[in-house]
Amino acid sequence: MKSLTRIEAADMVTQVIQSLSRGIVYAMLIILPLQSLWLRIVYQYGVTGKPFFLLSFWYELVIVLVLALVTFLVPWLRFQFNKLDWLMVSLYLFGLLSFLWADHPFSSHIIGLRYSMLPVYAYFIARLAHVKEDFIFRTLKWVIISVVAFSLIQELLWLFVPNSSLVTLLALAPYHKIVTLPQVFSTQPGPNHLGTYLALATVILFVHPVHRVRWLAAITLVFMVLTFSRSALLGFCTAAALYGALWYRHINWRIVGLGVIIATVVISVGVAFLPLSNKWDIVTHGASQSEHKEALRVSFSELKNSTTWQQLAGHGAGKAGPATLVRGTGHIPESWYLQILYEYGFVGLLLYLVIFWHIMKEALKQEKHYIWLCLVGLLANNLFLHTFADNPAATTLFFILPSLLYRRALLLPLK
Repeated sequence: MKSLTRIEAADMVTQVIQSLSRGIVYAMLIILPLQSLWLRIVYQYGVTGKPFFLLSFWYELVIVLVLALVTFLVPWLRFQFNKLDWLMVSLYLFGLLSFLWADHPFSSHIIGLRYSMLPVYAYFIARLAHVKEDFIFRTLKWVIISVVAFSLIQELLWLFVPNSSLVTLLALAPYHKIVTLPQVFSTQPGPNHLGTYLALATVILFVHPVHRVRWLAAITLVFMVLTFSRSALLGFCTAAALYGALWYRHINWRIVGLGVIIATVVISVGVAFLPLSNKWDIVTHGASQSEHKEALRVSFSELKNSTTWQQLAGHGAGKAGPATLVRGTGHIPESWYLQILYEYGFVGLLLYLVIFWHIMKEALKQEKHYIWLCLVGLLANNLFLHTFADNPAATTLFFILPSLLYRRALLLPLK
């Protein structure tokens, strides 16, 4: 039997890593937008503890295992890094090294990295996979249709059979409300998660030059509105305003004007009959407004009371944002920017902003307008949410897209 040479063995490993990464990318695209639905169902049947954790965060575990394998095999593999790859590596190394000046155990630091570095993980697994744009968007369309279908089912159940056993069986009870008004969340943990995902889906389906499906984009937009997520609406309106400003000559303004008039009338009539004592609750979400203001006040106060070094380099991963719910200490700023500023200081936030600028520049240069419009929408969305830290469906979907800007794979054969 002929033995493999070093080059042949390395190339075989390269193919295995690419295949594994491709499977992970497709699994994230298909499973993450839908997984909260079946997680709620299995939770009802008593699945908790470690099994529930593994079912919830399987994507993190497999991504870290593949990236650890690649790191171990660096001397035997051939890489082709671009500027964005180097920026992502720099960001991750800075986040990892911030443990040196953090005042918590390394285990707590790793928990923080899980949340704040999710964009880096998603981007690199997509780069290793070297996915094809056509197959990505053909798959994505069917996933979006599935999400919309479950959203429709949830809305119909609430309207016609709110107390049926099917609502309990599918774990679709109205857990999230604006006072008495239910917010659609269907396959996601909450309405903000679903709203942000559908905002991205709407932009892609409306703008993509090949895979646009504008009738489906209109439906996703309707269900995005039914989440009553203010941050999702802010992100979508920001992207839509830029799209209209740049391509106003190609827009049928009569149709847009008619749509605005119809939407205004429908919303006005709907609001008039909503079972809310205070109609402004649709905007303020009851006590949510004051809670957000208090969270922002606390965050600014914490930053102000930090040392100059902490303001520059941060307090360490996991000191703010969603990771604090796991660690049990810290604060939630209700803004991803303030979270990164507290964890990694001005240096970490600047690295992230340079990454976003580079993605936008490359997308504009290659006329992939759906990528930079999605990015602009997410940047606005993150002003009042921690989307890049606690919304895996939307975050992994977006950070797969920049990998499509580069034709050459991250891993190359040695031959």
